[in-house]
Amino acid sequence: MAKATPIEGLSANTDLAIGLKRILGARMADLLKFSGRLKQLGQDAGAADEASSQEDLVHDARVATRRLRAAFGLYPFAPGDRRSDGKARLAVFGKTLGDVRDLDVSLQWLRERLDRVADEERSGVEALVLQRQQRREAATDRLRGQVATFFGSAQRSAAPCGGSAPRSTAPCGGSAQRSTAPCGGSAQRSAAPFIEEIASGLALLRAPSGRLGGGKVQRGLARRVRRADRWLELAVNGKPDFVHQLRILTKKLRYHGELLVGIVPQAEALVDAVSPLQDGLGDLHECDTRIHWLTEALTAAAAADLPGMVRLVRDAKEDRRSRWEKMQGELQHWQDKKKLLRLGRKL
Repeated sequence: MAKATPIEGLSANTDLAIGLKRILGARMADLLKFSGRLKQLGQDAGAADEASSQEDLVHDARVATRRLRAAFGLYPFAPGDRRSDGKARLAVFGKTLGDVRDLDVSLQWLRERLDRVADEERSGVEALVLQRQQRREAATDRLRGQVATFFGSAQRSAAPCGGSAPRSTAPCGGSAQRSTAPCGGSAQRSAAPFIEEIASGLALLRAPSGRLGGGKVQRGLARRVRRADRWLELAVNGKPDFVHQLRILTKKLRYHGELLVGIVPQAEALVDAVSPLQDGLGDLHECDTRIHWLTEALTAAAAADLPGMVRLVRDAKEDRRSRWEKMQGELQHWQDKKKLLRLGRKL
């Protein structure tokens, strides 16, 4: 997973509006780094090394969208804030990346099992590989269509806020003109609609006076902690829907907290504690998703493919059972010790 670009010079005492603009700009720049390679997605992907590289590209771009969405969540939008439209488009783009990524994960799992199954089970596994490959190609086509309109011909030289471009003369929160240049960067007439929306929203961003590490930002992080804690009690029973919801909330909490490391004192400890929990929940959710699509495929399978598919469903359920045995104790420990609430109280 690609690392986020460090943002130098931010502290708890940084002006709130300036800090928000720099964080949003830096995370937007991280996403823009993938625009050129995403436009080439699907080309010359036949070789194993190239296919693996493209899988990593999709994964890293998806993580970059999550980090940018987390930056949007650092402070509430004002009514009519243009960032709201940009955030909605970002969510759609991230979902499309996720569709491709999920198929990559499922194909990797299936290919690992090709060498483990008996001869009479092999046709069922091969049939599923072909099916998932076809769906992956269709999902990649949809992604390519979105990439063109999402990024357009935006140039990386258009430094978003926090980059190396000169600062705008209008302070964050002031009466900035409607420039398409992100946070004082040089305007690019060829910029994509997404970039224009976000840049315009940043130029017009009005945040109350305050500090980046002040109470307003800390309370936002604390609210995420409380939301996750409410679902923790429900997820202890292991039901897939509850596990999935807790996974989403801990993921958002993790990315939100990462943005505030070095700014909010408790943020680093929170991220360090939540990250392994979120990873485990993610593995469990992959098992649940796998069982779902395998079961659907099984109901429509040809007779010759049934032995292999039955074997895969059995393997998937056993993997889920094994992972849940470990995860249940971890979740129960978090619940009994009220670890999330204790971390949140320190904010």
